[in-house]
Parts: sequence; structure tokens; C-alpha cells
Amino acid sequence: MSNAESIESSDRQTAGSKASPPAGLSLFNRGRRAYYVGLNRAIRTWNVWWHVILALAALCVMAVTLTYWAPALQLAVGEIQSGRLAPLQTLLVTIGGSFIGATAIVSAMLMYALQVNVERMPHKLFRRLSTDRKILLAFVGTFSLAALVSALSMVVTQQDFVLPLFTAFWASVLILVLFGFAYRRTLDLVSPNFQLLFLVKEVEREFARWGKHADRISRSAPASSRPDDASMSSSLDVVRIQFFQNFPHWTQRADEALFYALSFASRYAQKGDYGVVTSSYSAVVAIHAFYLKAKGRTFVAANGFLDSPLISDALLSDTLESLRQIHREAVTQGNERFIEATLQVMANLAELYLSIDYASPYVTGKTHANLAAHYLADSIKEVIPHNRPDVLMKGVRLLGRHARLCSANGDKDNISQLSERISEIALVGVVRQDQMPVTVSAVGELAKLTLGLLQSTSKQDLRFPLLEVRRDIQRVAMLVVERTKDELLGNRHSHALGGVYSPMDPVAFPGMLITLAKQLLNAEEDDQAAQQIIRNIQAWCDQLYQPQKELLLVATATKSGLVFEMIYWITTVTQVLATLANAKACPPYSREELQKAAQWLVSTVSWLPHDEESSKHLANYQIHERLFECAMSLHASGCDDVAETVAGLLVSWAFRAGRHKDGWGTLESSLYCVAVLSMRPELQPATSLAKLAACMAKYQVPQDILDRTARDMRTEAQPQFYDRHLSGVEHAMSLEDPVKLSTTLIAIANMLSPGTAAEPIRSKNFH
Repeated sequence: MSNAESIESSDRQTAGSKASPPAGLSLFNRGRRAYYVGLNRAIRTWNVWWHVILALAALCVMAVTLTYWAPALQLAVGEIQSGRLAPLQTLLVTIGGSFIGATAIVSAMLMYALQVNVERMPHKLFRRLSTDRKILLAFVGTFSLAALVSALSMVVTQQDFVLPLFTAFWASVLILVLFGFAYRRTLDLVSPNFQLLFLVKEVEREFARWGKHADRISRSAPASSRPDDASMSSSLDVVRIQFFQNFPHWTQRADEALFYALSFASRYAQKGDYGVVTSSYSAVVAIHAFYLKAKGRTFVAANGFLDSPLISDALLSDTLESLRQIHREAVTQGNERFIEATLQVMANLAELYLSIDYASPYVTGKTHANLAAHYLADSIKEVIPHNRPDVLMKGVRLLGRHARLCSANGDKDNISQLSERISEIALVGVVRQDQMPVTVSAVGELAKLTLGLLQSTSKQDLRFPLLEVRRDIQRVAMLVVERTKDELLGNRHSHALGGVYSPMDPVAFPGMLITLAKQLLNAEEDDQAAQQIIRNIQAWCDQLYQPQKELLLVATATKSGLVFEMIYWITTVTQVLATLANAKACPPYSREELQKAAQWLVSTVSWLPHDEESSKHLANYQIHERLFECAMSLHASGCDDVAETVAGLLVSWAFRAGRHKDGWGTLESSLYCVAVLSMRPELQPATSLAKLAACMAKYQVPQDILDRTARDMRTEAQPQFYDRHLSGVEHAMSLEDPVKLSTTLIAIANMLSPGTAAEPIRSKNFH
């Protein structure tokens, strides 16, 4: 923040306070603000016009010198001696002749520029740059000033010699300045970056001229002269369209400039000068920006029913086709940096085309942006057979960014296509294990796209793109789990799908969704944007349990480490949905749907297999701990209905998985969780002794396991010391009332094994 802005902010805060400041202080602040505002303006003016300011200052000094100082000095000095007049005239002639000879330097610089440019530039561009007026004027100026210095020897007299000397001095200074200008101008003329800038400025002036003509004709055209076309919206500038159709050559200069810029990119990419390649592609984007501005509201979007010749645009299509050909040559050459630069300019053009105004409120798709995105996606797919993972990751990021921009600009029709293309590229890592980073990047982009759609405040119905993106993620995840082998140490599945399921990465989907939920919980009841986002989340979570159940079962069957991430994901999203249902900004209908979706989603845990082998494998992930944490969090948030569902799942899991000897004591640990939950009155219906007895009878837990669990629980019920730094259920138990907790544990133990109730209780001390 600048000093002027900070002063304005302080003035506003002072004006809003109840006690008005003294008049002197307010006047002082206004003076400081005026000073800093003026200083900032002066600095901005100097940065833009410094060369003009210096030239004007030099002219002023010259004028003052020749007008006032020379006559005053002449009066003070008087006449020169007759013997010194001839040497002075000789000196002027010698200096002037030397400068006339030195003008050959400027012509030599011009010839150098011609020699350098003649072999590396197209003929028409070479001709335009070789007739540079500035360097020719510099040559004429140096020759004229040198001749002026020589001619001054003819006007020098004994009575008037100071003014010619001053004139010769300033002429010499100007000649040296022109020499320096000619040198710098020569370097510019042989610089590819300057040549590209020259093309861009030339096209800008050309399009500005055509745009002014079109504006003038559009304003002067009578309303009766406008054609009545039912296929066009009334806001479409039909007069402008007719004007450009009458002059089809109006883009000729831009076509030539684009051809030159793309030629520069190809030529300098072969030389390894990627700075020029970047400048060339920047020139391409700038020319398109000027073109879109000049064309205005004359673009027509495709509607899928009627075809119109106005839909296609030759300049845009030809540029994209040329870029496709250049990209194909770069792929053949194996030039990765050139490939990435070409993909980047395609993405930049696609982003630029999103700003096209189709002059119709009924247009939801950006036709030309979709065309550019189609070229970009096809170009990325052409790289797949050539084993270029870095290029593929770059392309996936560009596609993901464009998809998010489409969501932000209300272009929902193209999102599902882009998502499908990203998911297709993501499968490269499934086919080739060494390209798994491509899958990681693609899955991360799909996760960001999902969050971008959820955060959209557009009034459009985003159900279809949300479900399509979710389906693409599901397809990639299923193929990764089914077709690739998970590694015990590498944890390949979790790494590949971490962008969606990772619980530790703050920029993964669970972390970003939690951040979004916190923002929505702070929104007011009448916040329209928050309500729209909640509706988007409601649309996204429709039937969400089905794909998660399928993936969870496949991951369990293949003994994938992804099970841990999925359990965390399911419980986390369940908490988010249930919490948002209680948000102030949540609409009434969405509240009911979110609660239902949360209950169905967390119930997918009940589909986990509970045979002995699967139970031993799942015991490694301590599922009961995660269910317990979820139920406690939901209860603390006031979501008792969903918390009761989670508590019921915990009770069921305790006996389903605890009836097998897995080495983790799953039954005992789960029942500790149940005991803590049962001390909440709102959760007692799901954790009562009757529910426990019914589940125990349903799953037929062996009696020896029940007896051992009961003995351990009675031991745990004794008064003991708990470490406050323990995590999970042990920490929760340490926070409960010891008497009530002991009573609950003994009651559960007696229900499990009545026959061991009379046995002496083993002592267990914690230190």
C-alpha cells in the first residue's frame, strides 16, 4: 500500500469515529495526502515519459543558451583579434568535415542491420524493417548538423563569433546523441524481440483504425437498416458484422504478423533460444487480444441445432491449426521445452477466448474457447506414445486450469469433456508404472476441479458436470487399484490417488473441503453465495455412497493401503455434510438432503467384509478409532442424528470384526469406544446394552474371546492413572467421570461374559 492510500484509509477511519479530530490535524492529513498523491503521479509520469522529458529539458537549455547567454557573453567579450579569426574558421571546417565523415558510421550500422536480417527474415518483413524511418532520419540529421558546423565558418566575424560557437557546440552534442541513438536502434532492428514488438504495435494500430471505422458506422446506421434475423440476439452488432464482411481483407496485416511470429518461434526453437519462442507466442496472444477487441460483439456461438457461417472464425481457426502443426513437429523432434511452450500458448488462447461476448443471454457454452481446449487436449494426447511424463504433467495442469476457468466463467458445457480428457491422460500411469506421476497430477487436477465447481456461485445447475467429474475420478481410482500392484513401503495406490483421498496433504480434497465448510459455517442466513455453494455440495453428494462403496470393496479385496485413506475420507466428508446441514445459510430442502447423504455415505463402512482374513487385514487400520472420532465430532457439532448412525456402525463393527483373533484386540478397543459414547444421552439408543447383546448374538462371537475381553474390561474399570497425552479413545476415557465410566465398563463386561463376573479382578497399574 502506498503512502497516499494509507493516509486515505486513516482519513476514512477518522471520519467514521464519533469524536471528530481537530481541524488542524485534518488539514495536515489532507496536505500530506496531496503531497504523496502528487509524488506518485510524478514518478509514474517519469517512468513513462522520461525520454520526452529529457529531450524537452535539453531543448529548453539550448534555447536559453542561444537566446540569452550568447548575446550577453558577446557583449562581455567584445571583438576577437583578427589573427585568431582564421584559426577559428579552420577549426569549424575541420570539425564539420570530421562529422560529415563520421556519418558513414550510421550508414554502416544500417548496412549491418540489413546483412543480419536478410538471411533470417521473410522478404516482406525484411523490407518493412529495412526502411526504418528513425535510423534514416538519424542519418539525415547527423549529415545536416555536420554540414551546419562546417557552414558556420562562413558566418563567423570579429564582432559576432560567440553565437556560432555555441551553435557548433550544441550541434556537436546532437550529433553524438544521434550516433548513440543510431547504435541502439541498430541493436533493436536485429533483435527478434523488437521485431515481434514492431509487429504487435503495427497490428494494434491497424485494428484500432478498423475498430474506429466500425464504431462510427455502427453508431451512424439507422435502426431501419438493421436486418431482422430471428437467429440473432438483439444485442448482436449486426452492422459491424456487415462492415467486416464487406472488407474481408481487414485482417490481412494480422495474418501476416501471426505467420511471422509463428515462423520466429519455429526457427529459434531449433537454435535453442527459448526466450524468443516465448516472446513469439506472447505476440500471438497479444494480436488475438487486439482482434477480439476490434471485432466486438460479432461472435456467434454454436447452439447444436442451427449451423451458421458466422460461427467459424478464420483467424482463430488458422492460428490453432498452425500451432497444431508446430506442436507435431516439436513432438517429432523431441524438443520438450518447445512442446511445453506450444501447449502453454494454446492454453493462453483458450483462456483469452473465454472473454468473448456472444451477445446472447441464452449462450452457455464458449464455442471458440472449447475449440482451443479441444486442440490443447489433442496435442497433449499426441505426446503420450513418446514417453514424456514432464510434458504430460504440464499439459494436465493446463487442462485443469482451463477447466476451472470455464467453471468460473459459467461455461459448464465444456467441463465434462475436459474432465474426461484429464482422466484419459491419468490412465497413462496405469499402463506404464514409470509414468505414475502423470496420474498423480491428473488426479490432483480433478480434485481441484471438483472443488472449483463446488465453490461456483453461478446460478446454473452444475449437477451434470459435478457428477461427470466424480465419475471420472471413480473410473481412474478403480483402474489404479485393480490394474496396479500396491507396494508395502511405496504405498502406490495412496500416492496416485492422494489428490482426492490424502488425509495429510492440506491441498488435497479433504483439507480443501474442510476449509470451505468452515467458511460456509460463518456465513449469514441470507448469504446468497453460501446458499448456492451448499446447493452445489448437495448436488455433488447425490448417490455419493455408491462409487465409494465400490472402490472401498475393491481396495479391501486387493489389500490396498488405500483403505485407510478411504475410511478417513468417508468419515471426513460425512462430518462436513452433517455440519453443513446445521449451517445458518443452509436452505431447508438442502438440510434434509445433506443429512441423508451423510448417513448413507458413512453406512458404506457396513459393507466391509468381515471374514477372518479380511478382518485381520482391516484391523491394521483401526477403523473403530476413526468411527469413534467421527461420532464424537458429530456429537460436539450438534449432529446427533448422524452421530447416532455412526455409533450404531461402531457397535456393529465391534462384533463383526472382533469375533476373530486379529492380534489387535479389536473387540475390546471398540467396546471402550462404545462405552465412552454411551455416556452421551443422545447416543444411548445406539449404544445400549440391548443393542450390544443383539449384535453379539447376531455375529456369534466365540465365548473365549468374550471371556478374555470381559476380564480385560473389568481390569480397565479399576481406578488408574491415565496419561493426558494419549490419543484416541484412551485420551477420551481419561476425560470422563471415573465412577460412571467404571460402572459402564463393568456392565458391558458382565453382559459379555456373565460366567466370569465372580472371578477376582486382576490389578493393572499405569505409571
